[in-house]
Amino acid sequence: MVVHPTIATLPIPPLTGSVLPGKRPNAADKVLTVEPLSVMLPVPIICKQKGIMQRHQRDPISQHTIQEGVSSSTMAQPPLVGRGAEMDQMATRLSHAARRQGGALFLVGEAGIGKTRLAHETLTLAREQGFLVLEGSAYALEGRLAYAPILAAFGPFLRHLDSSRQVRLVSGLPDLGRLFPDLRLPVAEPLGDAALEKTRLFEAVARLLERLARETPVLLFMDDLHWADPASIELLHYLARGVADQAVLVLGTHRAEEVDTARGLHSLLTSLRRAGLAEEVRIARLGQEAVAELANGLLGGQRSTRQLTHPAPRPRRWHAALHRSARPRPH
Repeated sequence: MVVHPTIATLPIPPLTGSVLPGKRPNAADKVLTVEPLSVMLPVPIICKQKGIMQRHQRDPISQHTIQEGVSSSTMAQPPLVGRGAEMDQMATRLSHAARRQGGALFLVGEAGIGKTRLAHETLTLAREQGFLVLEGSAYALEGRLAYAPILAAFGPFLRHLDSSRQVRLVSGLPDLGRLFPDLRLPVAEPLGDAALEKTRLFEAVARLLERLARETPVLLFMDDLHWADPASIELLHYLARGVADQAVLVLGTHRAEEVDTARGLHSLLTSLRRAGLAEEVRIARLGQEAVAELANGLLGGQRSTRQLTHPAPRPRRWHAALHRSARPRPH
């Protein structure tokens, strides 16, 4: 990783929650990463462990969202710049979902472009509007773990429910016990046909989502779908097909360059688009003005936006290097 000396002097918060040496990560443990500068510009440092994306301390997080699989508040972020049009579109879709006009929305772009940052701003907006946020992520090393992002999204929420509400939500859905054994549901009657049992499982998750949406609008977020396992892609497609008249917004992110190689993702997107059930928002690279504004935020306002976009002859090389570094790089 090549970092310009000016950027290298910025304070970096300490990293926490890394896996202990010699401990083999399991399905619940996530990789602790520090992204290159191309990702640091939209979000300076991202810490992913157990599905938790660290957020700014001022973000409002209601009691029911302080749990595994949901954003927490421990580190500062720079301002979101150059994404006003996209945030307007996110707000519009949330408004539609709140009026029981559900659907699916996918943020698409190259690696490091800022998809996850934009999505998490949408999650914050949704929480402020009273949405229940269910959040899961796919990981490259867990691509063979069936339903991993689905478990990350629904599991923590279900485990933290009081017993009476939990019973009300899962009553009559014994197949949910195959995914969430903590629910202590009666064993589902075998059908003798694996395909039919899979359909019954999908229908049970769909009914759970429908029951949740009757109580409050729901935002179901799936990050990095290009790494998702085929079973999760199939279940997400099944869920998205049934939310048109529900207070549900399905939000996903994926890399544009990996759609064709991802297992089932291309089929999911094509099917939902043809049915008029999904939209894609393509995230473009930040322009020069936006990069300058972001740099000014990272530098604590030490330089004006005009100074950054119209630098003196010598600092111009610094600005050119900064703008080049803002281009996402695959990793």
